[in-house]
Amino acid sequence: MRNRPHIDQKYYERDSRKGIIRILSTLTVFGGLTLVGIFSPEVFCVVTIPLAGFVMAGFYSGMHYLSHDSIFQNQKVNRAWGLVFSGLLLQNFSLYKFFHLKHHRFTGVDGDTEPAGEVKSLFHYLFYALNWDYFCAFVRMSTMSIFSYFPEFVSKDAQRKAVQHDAVVQFLCISLSLFATALFPIGMLKYYWLPLQFAMSLNFFLAFGEHFGCERSNNPFLNTRSFGRKPAIFKWFHWNANYHAEHHLFPRATPWSLEPIHNEFSSRFKFGSISYVKLNASIAGALIANGKIFKKPDFSTTADFFYPLNKTE
Repeated sequence: MRNRPHIDQKYYERDSRKGIIRILSTLTVFGGLTLVGIFSPEVFCVVTIPLAGFVMAGFYSGMHYLSHDSIFQNQKVNRAWGLVFSGLLLQNFSLYKFFHLKHHRFTGVDGDTEPAGEVKSLFHYLFYALNWDYFCAFVRMSTMSIFSYFPEFVSKDAQRKAVQHDAVVQFLCISLSLFATALFPIGMLKYYWLPLQFAMSLNFFLAFGEHFGCERSNNPFLNTRSFGRKPAIFKWFHWNANYHAEHHLFPRATPWSLEPIHNEFSSRFKFGSISYVKLNASIAGALIANGKIFKKPDFSTTADFFYPLNKTE
C-alpha cells in the first residue's frame, strides 16, 4: 500500500522488560495449570484442560510477534523465544516466519501464502477447525527441508539453513513428546495433547476471520478485520492479537502499541471490529441455512497449505 499513514516512532520501540514479563507469566500460568491438573482431583481436568488450551493458543500469538522481531531489540533473542513457543506447539519457527512475512507482503493479492479459506459445508468448516491440515502440511514442509526441498517462500540460502536447523529442533520436540506419551499416555493426553488440540482449534476460530470475506486488495484498510475490544486477560495472553487490522497496517509496531493505534485508526477500516463468536456463528449459521451441512471436502483442494516443494542444490 502506497502512502501508508505515519505513526509516532514510540509505537515501534521494543521493550525487553514488557516482553520477558509477558512471556514468563504466560509460561508460568501454563505450567501452573498443568500442575493443578496433575495434583488435583480428576474432575478438575474439565477446567484445567480448556484453560491450559486457552493459554497455549496464545503461544501462537507470541510466536507470531517474535517472527516480526517486534518484542526484543535483539533479533537473536526474538528467535530464541520463538523457538521456545514453536517447540511447545511442535512447529518450525523459521518456516512459519518466512511463510507469514510473505503473507504480509502480498496480503489479499496474488502471492499471498495464506489460503482464502473457502468453506463448502458445515462439515468442511468443522474439519478446518481441527487445524490438522495446517499442522500436517507444515510438518511435511519441515521434514522435506532436511532433504533440501523447500516451498517458494523459502528462497534464500540463509532462510533455508534456518528452516533446516529448526526442522531438527521440531523433530526433537515431536520425538520427546511421543517418548513421554509412551511412558505416560494418560498424563500426556490430559496435560499436553488435549490442551494442544484445544489451542489449535481455538487458534483457528480466532484467526479464520482475519481476512475471510474481506476485499481482495493490497490495502490494509480493506483486506483485514479486527475483533473488537476484548477482556484484559485475553489481550494479555494473546498479545493484543484481536487488533489484526492494526497489525497489518503497521506490521513492525509492538503488540502493546496496537490498542492506541486502534483508537486512532479504527474508523477507517472498512470491515470494522466484530466479535469472534459472532463471526464464526454467522459463518456456521449461513451454511446451515443454505443446507450445506455435509459435503465432503475435496482434500486435494481444501488442504491449501500443501505447497509445491522444489529441490535445491
